[in-house]
Amino acid sequence: MKKGKGSRTMIERLKENLVYFVFFFLSLILIWCFITLRIRLATLVFLSLLLVAFAVRMKWGIYLLLVYYALVGLIRRLMYVYERHVRFDPLSVAHDFLVAFFFILILLTKKEKILESLKKDRLFGVAVFLLFIEILQIFNPLQGNVFVGMAGAKFILIPFLGFFIGYLLDGLEFEGLWKVILGVGVATALYGWKQVFWGYASFEMKWWRSVDYLSLSIPGGVRPISTFPSAAEYAHFSWMIALVALHYVTERKYRVLTGVLFVFFIVSLFLSAVRLAFFSFVLGFSLYLHFSIRDRIKRVFFDILYLSFLFCVVMFFYFGEGLFYSMGKVGGAFLHMREGILYPFARTSTFWGHYAAWKHAILHFAKNPLGYGLGASTLAGTKFLGMHIWTESDVLSTIVATGIAGTIAFLLFFFQGIKKAWQLWERHRIKDGLLVVSLVIP
Repeated sequence: MKKGKGSRTMIERLKENLVYFVFFFLSLILIWCFITLRIRLATLVFLSLLLVAFAVRMKWGIYLLLVYYALVGLIRRLMYVYERHVRFDPLSVAHDFLVAFFFILILLTKKEKILESLKKDRLFGVAVFLLFIEILQIFNPLQGNVFVGMAGAKFILIPFLGFFIGYLLDGLEFEGLWKVILGVGVATALYGWKQVFWGYASFEMKWWRSVDYLSLSIPGGVRPISTFPSAAEYAHFSWMIALVALHYVTERKYRVLTGVLFVFFIVSLFLSAVRLAFFSFVLGFSLYLHFSIRDRIKRVFFDILYLSFLFCVVMFFYFGEGLFYSMGKVGGAFLHMREGILYPFARTSTFWGHYAAWKHAILHFAKNPLGYGLGASTLAGTKFLGMHIWTESDVLSTIVATGIAGTIAFLLFFFQGIKKAWQLWERHRIKDGLLVVSLVIP
């Protein structure tokens, strides 16, 4: 018996060592691919690394997938400049297939947990119902051919699968997730600063001129995009990662380091010059600190101080116009933020473009409350010659795509999720729950 156990242990160790060797070998190939600018091959190798990491520890694969998503924009720009252009590149959706693969694999290995969750957890039941509606809407004929719906799943259904992966996979804890996000945040923010102070790389400038990305232009320069597909995604990631750093400060974990990172991410947020992200941070920051203070008197005192500080910030922007003009590239970002904060409804404000899109989406929803399909409210409608409804909002995209049934399910899912996260804080004193609430509501 002992020999049998010993031999099995040795075989398991050999298998594990072999996997580690494959991981190391693929890492070397990945480095070589980037040095020689073989971007498609590098992407394929990176996705192979994901599979190997998932085979060793499922959560490692998920963490590496998060890293990949943060790099998608940079990879696409490199591919656009250094690789031969193709009309449809399978690698652009390969990571989405990986998410679906992880989801199916976890479903097959967690059958008992799924059945138990359906019986006991209302949040999971609502999520399954919403997933069912989204799958049905892939085949909605109003959007055009079925390929429009399948492509639309990339923007609506695939991101939603992340909830099920996080819910069902054992070993995924908040601590590991926050650390991975902080590490990614530091790297992406540094690259964003590089773009602000030293400009875009030559391949990025070539990409920008080719695609005519007008929204990147701000007074005095170009707003940073870092490694993300858009400036808005980078800015929203910046304010979220700032709250994660604040969470570590309030929890007294690596207090000095995370305090410095908090300030670093706040400056990154201002340099991104995306005003909606700034307003989201103001709300998320106030929610987190307001409810983390248990004493009512101290809470009221904090609210007064916070509102006073916000007033000072507004005054700084109001009287600082001359200072901003003398600050070069950084001043351009501050001037853009100033216009959005002081004059959000000016004729030149982007608010009116967003408002027109929201109105357009709501009118379409009123005409057909049964939904138009996953492709109609996303880029898939344009790419695959189907119906396209302009929304300018991820929430409205889901509502227009899934109709009244999907809207009800989405709202139930949202409020049940907020309730469950809040209970982690209110009942069990787990502050991660409060952080989740502060990240999701804005």
